[in-house]
Amino acid sequence: VCFLIISGQATYTRNFAWADEGTLWSDSIKKAPSSPRAAGYLGQWYQKIEQPQKAYYYFRFALQNSYLAPTPKKSQLAASQSLGLVHYESEEYKKAIPYFNQCINIEKNNRNCLTNRARSYLQLYLPQKALDDAEILVADYPTYLLAKYIAASASYRLGALAEAQRYMHEIIQQSLDKPKGLYLMGLILLKYKSYPNALFFLRQAVDQWPSNAEYQFSLAAAYYINNQLDAAEQTLRNIFNRYPLPVIETALQNFMPDAPSQESLIFTQKFLAKMLGDEM
Repeated sequence: VCFLIISGQATYTRNFAWADEGTLWSDSIKKAPSSPRAAGYLGQWYQKIEQPQKAYYYFRFALQNSYLAPTPKKSQLAASQSLGLVHYESEEYKKAIPYFNQCINIEKNNRNCLTNRARSYLQLYLPQKALDDAEILVADYPTYLLAKYIAASASYRLGALAEAQRYMHEIIQQSLDKPKGLYLMGLILLKYKSYPNALFFLRQAVDQWPSNAEYQFSLAAAYYINNQLDAAEQTLRNIFNRYPLPVIETALQNFMPDAPSQESLIFTQKFLAKMLGDEM
């Protein structure tokens, strides 16, 4: 009877500890406080449930104790990548890059870290550095669509429209259901003054990602420079009526570097100023 009671209690305790990933790895780290593996998995759990500060703490712990792992370099690489992602997802792109650099120093041209470093460079408006990383990825992984998208985005920002369009054609041949790709193709076609085709891609991007206000700003700009003034004004009115001002402000800041023309940007700003004046 005592044996059955003790066995039942042990089973209950174990089941409680394994209730989910969080309790499982919390229990593991209590039993092995220096384990980089347990700390890394616990960090992933906190990242998954959107608690970046706790995730960062355990990833740092995993990195500091990576020398205790059976494969220290592999443990160090995983922790460096994870720390970079925490910063990236918190929009701290400058802080993310050193961790991605560390990861790439451990394993040359690591696909994930090279991708995330290139994405960070794009966010920091360093298109040449983003393009350098993306071209390495495209050479190593010829079917990697994300690398081609980064290369197209960087080429577009550098003014290399032919290169951007070449990458986008390769993407579109493989997939036409990615709103970011549709949006970028629309911007490229606007630069080429192919307005009907640009409108087609921008409408598709907005349809697939209707909550993205930046895309709708670009669609309004495309309507404006195609002399469809009513459609441009209605699109801007929809943005103003749908989103709170902080969202509109952020979307406008993101839209400004890629505005298809100075005139369309001025039109957008004047419209929003008018709407704000009417509201006040």
